[in-house]
Amino acid sequence: MIGSGTGVALPAVALPTIHGASGAVDVSGETSAIGPEGAAARLEQVIERLRRSPPALFFAAFVVASLLPFPIALFYMASGAAFGVGPSLLWFAGALVISNLLLHAGSRGVLHQAFQRLAARRGHRIPDFDSPLDEALFILLVRLTPGIPYFLQNVILAAARLDLVRFVVLSVAIQMIYATGFIVLGRSAFDGSLVWLLAALAFLVALTVAARLLARRRATPRDVPDRIDDPPRASDPEREELP
Repeated sequence: MIGSGTGVALPAVALPTIHGASGAVDVSGETSAIGPEGAAARLEQVIERLRRSPPALFFAAFVVASLLPFPIALFYMASGAAFGVGPSLLWFAGALVISNLLLHAGSRGVLHQAFQRLAARRGHRIPDFDSPLDEALFILLVRLTPGIPYFLQNVILAAARLDLVRFVVLSVAIQMIYATGFIVLGRSAFDGSLVWLLAALAFLVALTVAARLLARRRATPRDVPDRIDDPPRASDPEREELP
């Protein structure tokens, strides 16, 4: 049941948009002219329909959306409200693995040049890697740096021809941290739990601040010269001071 105040914190059109994308219900677009009470009632209806629909359909839609320029945080919040925190985390872990496997397959196939051109048009130069550590740090910087949309993260990483296991493990692990915050946020907003709502918001803010500090710490002249897409070097003997 949506709480009287905090439940409406979930955007009124977010869940109908996602539910329509999953193909489980026909959305008529009538949310634009309804007030807070009407929005809450409609969200309850959509959540109930999501609960009755096959979860696999919802998460298949997520896999597709994660490969497109779509705000996937809406899926996280909707899933938390409809399926609960635990099941959502399990489903998203599997869905993110599939999504990143598909992305990696595309980066190794005919789509590689398209990813390179798109990354270049966005002003990102894909570097060469001297070691597995350089590659891992590059993945961490791209996935953790705030302000880079998830779709653009995928484009940059797909253009780099990364190791499969390293790419999938790091990408899924980092994205699951963000997913956890948004899932709890969606669940607490739907339940009207102010404590958990504030806790989820605080977690996301802290995660963003920590990621920004990490990116700044790594983005030094020694580690990342001028650009986020130049990976830090594991070691550079020429720059080491002589005793």
